[in-house]
Amino acid sequence: MNPYEVLGVPKDADTETVKKTYRRLAKKHHPDLSADSSQITALTLAYDILSDPDKRKRFDETGKSEADNRENQVYTEFLKMSEEVLLKREGMPIKDSVQRLRDGLEQQFRQAEAQNQAQIGIHEKAKARIIKAPESDVLGNMIGQRLEDLKRAKAEITRQREIAEAALAMFDQYEIKEPEPRPYGWNQTSSTVW
Repeated sequence: MNPYEVLGVPKDADTETVKKTYRRLAKKHHPDLSADSSQITALTLAYDILSDPDKRKRFDETGKSEADNRENQVYTEFLKMSEEVLLKREGMPIKDSVQRLRDGLEQQFRQAEAQNQAQIGIHEKAKARIIKAPESDVLGNMIGQRLEDLKRAKAEITRQREIAEAALAMFDQYEIKEPEPRPYGWNQTSSTVW
């Protein structure tokens, strides 16, 4: 995948141009508006590469990116979700099952983001309370390192959310027939009654 071609931007495009182009195309190809929801996955992967200076530099130097790994993660997540939707449905229609999965994941991501943001706020306030510190400033360095860890965790939550959203969008490409209803009184675990 060439992220410049996917987004349709030149190699010398600045970060702001990449961002604006991605947002415009993401709105155009959003799964709710477009029949081809696979395009949003490619756009997101391309934007991920071109918006990160290190990833962009790596791609420019080698012609390779982490997109292949990310695409594999999306497919792996999609397969896990497929098991949930198709095998553990509990008699629910497929679309309802996908929506329930989507809602549950959204709630988990919101909760994780809120907890992460709260921890960042606590640590920033704690660091701001230090008026004077010795030259070694062990406490300030410790809090600063924890803040960096929390910011990396925030980026990982965002990455996991994007992977989950891309995997969920893959369901929109399918039309799946609902199974026949089970006969009345049929119980998978019951044995013959004499």
